[in-house]
Amino acid sequence: MSRILARYLVAVSLCWLPLFLRPLPVSAFIAGVSLDRGELNQAAGDTVTLQFTLEADCAATLFVTDAHGHLVRTFYQRQTQLAGTYQEVWDGRDDYGNPVIDGIYFPIIRCLSSRQGVAAYNPTAFTWGRPVVPQGVRYDADQQQLHFSVPTRAYGRLRVGLQEGGPIYKTLAGWRLWRPGEHQLSWDGRDQEGYQRVVDQELFAYSFDFFSLPPTTVVVSGSSEAAYLPQPDYQQYRIQAPGGMAPFYATYASAQAAEPVLQGQWQGVRYRDQRPVLRGQAVYQVWFAEPAHRSSRLGSGSELVLYVNDVFVAETPVEGLPARIVFATDGFANGSHRVTINLFTNDDRAGIIIDQVIIEN
Repeated sequence: MSRILARYLVAVSLCWLPLFLRPLPVSAFIAGVSLDRGELNQAAGDTVTLQFTLEADCAATLFVTDAHGHLVRTFYQRQTQLAGTYQEVWDGRDDYGNPVIDGIYFPIIRCLSSRQGVAAYNPTAFTWGRPVVPQGVRYDADQQQLHFSVPTRAYGRLRVGLQEGGPIYKTLAGWRLWRPGEHQLSWDGRDQEGYQRVVDQELFAYSFDFFSLPPTTVVVSGSSEAAYLPQPDYQQYRIQAPGGMAPFYATYASAQAAEPVLQGQWQGVRYRDQRPVLRGQAVYQVWFAEPAHRSSRLGSGSELVLYVNDVFVAETPVEGLPARIVFATDGFANGSHRVTINLFTNDDRAGIIIDQVIIEN
């Protein structure tokens, strides 16, 4: 259960203030690298303009990689460029003309000059991936608002659940860019299905998985079409892992996919008052609500975990869905109970099912 417990440990260090949207010094003869914006919403038709200066004539290569080092878009490769300032516009599409999936992307510049030698601009060579800890976290029950502040630009996801190996109740915000300053999220304080008010529980915890980004990172969102497209066979480029946290699950391209949406059903049971009546060995079948969605993909190391009344009961490894998880009801008193099932993927996404049941041994 240590891997599950680790999901709720809040990072306590903050030691890097990232630079953003301004020229950055680069060794050799690539200078003034900047973006006109750091976010690209494909649904809104956004584009991002990269500007940089070559201080010598060179054979230049410019491409964009995802967080896993896949070369998603190549603008030019070993193309002769004269000294000067250049601008290139990226529309969030790859070399095949397809929209890229939501996530973080890095522009890479490489140049070979007969007089100056080789120069490269790689934003991941800057220190990045350090935990960013939100401050002033408080929940306003009257307004049903969660308040917190972010000290520096960060990429992050927010879940709520229980400490000490308890379940995840809800993802309040998927992976997104968080700007410095105050933030508010509307939340009624209840679990995903609204069955119980969880914010007041003794072991309740916010899981802020926030980390710093390299300079000139492009955060792409709104790529709903890309979530159903197959993964192209991209070339690979070696990017620098996050400092002090490698391998960091959130930088994997697959981890940027949405949390998997699950459906399920108890096997061979009758119902009373629209609730399943469980007896003996209770079997629950789980499957993906959207099998074609890119988030509905698993790898080795994923698992289903079942809790009864927020207490861990059973877990089973899975490499794909549909799958079953089983628990014995004879250890529980007859009456109403709440069952939570979490799917924890190998890239740390989480699916959630919560059901109210009747145990009748």
